Amino acid sequence: MNNINTIPLFININLKLKKLYGFLLMMLVCFVGYGQSATIYTHQKVVNWQNWKDDFTISLLLATDESINEQKAYFLKNELQGLFDVLDRKKMKYTSDQKLLAAVFAELFDSHLHNYKALTTFTKTMEQKEFDCLTGTLLFALSLEKLGFQYAIHETNNHVYLTVQTSEGEVLIETTDRKFGLEKNKHLIAKRRKEYQRQYEQAKENTKNAFTSFFKIERQIDLTELIGLQYFNKAVNAYNQKSYEQSINFLKQSIQLYDAERSTELMVLSIKQYLQMPTLQSDKKEKLLQYEDFYVHKLAAKLSSSKTF
Repeated sequence: MNNINTIPLFININLKLKKLYGFLLMMLVCFVGYGQSATIYTHQKVVNWQNWKDDFTISLLLATDESINEQKAYFLKNELQGLFDVLDRKKMKYTSDQKLLAAVFAELFDSHLHNYKALTTFTKTMEQKEFDCLTGTLLFALSLEKLGFQYAIHETNNHVYLTVQTSEGEVLIETTDRKFGLEKNKHLIAKRRKEYQRQYEQAKENTKNAFTSFFKIERQIDLTELIGLQYFNKAVNAYNQKSYEQSINFLKQSIQLYDAERSTELMVLSIKQYLQMPTLQSDKKEKLLQYEDFYVHKLAAKLSSSKTF
């Protein structure tokens, strides 16, 4: 699974940030609730499929690759078009929703989901057939929406997955499990969901030298927010490489699409680490201190309202 939330720390958080996190932790003890809410399925479409190659959401997705240009975008759209053509033919073949889902599941793994690699990008999934839970879920979400399925994207602290409403009942899709990732049994679906929830507590216990969000996350997100998490993953990569300015820039892009709590947490940490760089110019430092103050207050505000989870 893709741990989109666990970030190794290379420098100890200073006393000011430790005090802040201590205060936030006390708030969490009082406020943070956790539980699986009922899945909401709607007929709303995020992508305009009649003219999907020029659709804004598709453009947002391709823009997560900073090297994107007209030629590369043309290639990626043609790759998607070829896949959609195959899936449309399968739709004409199957009258059962679940049989069609099984065919879609097999096709995506055969065509694009070959080699698991954490924190990869959607472009690499299309070009090099490497994937993680996030890019695999992106590809599945696009395919399901194109075929007209009612689906939901679920985010947890360490994972994203899908559920699909069919005429034969709910189906869970785990995009990192080719063998058992298409689950139709409601009891096994419930068991999988409990396992996703348990992973947060396990991560908190096993990653004493790593950042794990104070927030317990179990919610539905939409396709645009899922694209925002692609930028978050890029920020994680940058942070791991001590490229704190790049991490900050990716987080700005992520927050524009999905104003998630952990993005704010990582922003505070990235700014804090960047401020400690000895080569930082004074004018930039002054501006960063203003950013730090803004995001610290923003994080505290998110925590004070977290009892509505």
